[in-house]
Amino acid sequence: MSSDHEALMGMLTRLKLTAIRDQLARLRPPESSSSPRMAAGRE
Repeated sequence: MSSDHEALMGMLTRLKLTAIRDQLARLRPPESSSSPRMAAGRE
């Protein structure tokens, strides 16, 4: 039971993250995704 629950939670979190990414992509122009700020934050 616990393993199934964890799998479901993992899928839900993935769906939420993808949905948030889609919304951000719609709000921001594609160029901002490759801006120096994002690159610096990843390092």
